[in-house]
Amino acid sequence: MLFDCSGSVMAENNGNGLVQWTTDNLVRSTPTRAGYRAISKALPTVYERRLKCWREVFFDHLENSRPPQVSRIDQIKALFRGYTQELYYMYGFTNGVAHDDYLNEVSRLYTKYLIEDSEILSNKYKFHQYMNEKGLNDYLPSLYGTIRNGKFQSDNYESIEQILVDKKKCVLKGLVGGGGKKVYICSFDNGDPILRGKGGSEFDFKSKVKSLENAIVTEYCIQDGYIGQIFSRSTNTIRAIVIHPDGSKPFIAGAAQRIGSEQSSPLDNFYQKGLAADIDLETGKLGAAAQRTDSGKLEWHDNHPITGKQIKGVEIPRWKSIRSELLKVTSEADELKYIGWDIVVTSPGKFKIVEGNHFPNPRNIQVHQPLLEDSRVRKFFKENGVKV
Repeated sequence: MLFDCSGSVMAENNGNGLVQWTTDNLVRSTPTRAGYRAISKALPTVYERRLKCWREVFFDHLENSRPPQVSRIDQIKALFRGYTQELYYMYGFTNGVAHDDYLNEVSRLYTKYLIEDSEILSNKYKFHQYMNEKGLNDYLPSLYGTIRNGKFQSDNYESIEQILVDKKKCVLKGLVGGGGKKVYICSFDNGDPILRGKGGSEFDFKSKVKSLENAIVTEYCIQDGYIGQIFSRSTNTIRAIVIHPDGSKPFIAGAAQRIGSEQSSPLDNFYQKGLAADIDLETGKLGAAAQRTDSGKLEWHDNHPITGKQIKGVEIPRWKSIRSELLKVTSEADELKYIGWDIVVTSPGKFKIVEGNHFPNPRNIQVHQPLLEDSRVRKFFKENGVKV
């Protein structure tokens, strides 16, 4: 049994060699919180930031212990190496996979400090403003309006219902947040507007809109047939992590094609059991797709588990044009030296940028190949103070 400095139970052995963590007392412990604040204030900025990242991983490790529970020794190893126990298990470290070439969770969180004005990416409205100022607005879905304190505002539409009459569908996004949170697909259902969100959940249109303090309303992008035929009930996006080193040309560090499932629809969220297929950066050919299970293990699919359509071996049409254009966008958005672009391919060689992420989670990519295998990625992180 483990205790914090106030004597409250943090963790105890459940009798099976596994540790059951509890955090209620730990999070609220005055000595723990006061001690953290005192230590962080005394540290130089770079170490204060690293401590914040470690703290976030530590509490995520405690509060979000998902199945399968791993052994006590692997829990300790996971924290020591900067991972939550779920990622430690997902990447196969419990089965002897070497961890040296993987970007760990602590370092991933630290990348939020690589962009001086991170609000460009963390605030979706400011992202649209920034891209417009850079002359890159054509790469984004159209911005129809905003929601402030439950009220829709637009220069071109009187209501969201009017957008639906004109466009059939639109997307509502909370101003901040990621991972599919506060993202809703809006459409008519039997003549009434309805919102569908993460995990296929449905919401009453009027009450949900009224509850939104800050959100944007954008175009719903129609995806190209190569991916729509695999699974049409979600918008299936590509996550591409792009790095732009000082004085050098940008390059793609890794990319994955995300594909929705019965559980994730209408989104393609990996943690809602969406799929992620590796993309060959030279050819644009998809590899087998990984999918999380309830046990925390990964299942691998050459074909979509619901539709049966082929995934492995499918080529993204005119991938080289997409790759070239994405690198061009990154060059022109020169403040964004490390970014996770989420794009939807709308036709061969064409795409829309759904979102930019300033400390992108690479799990969709690293389940296929670790980022740090590329010496350019490792060099970039080292030069920018990210411990790898």
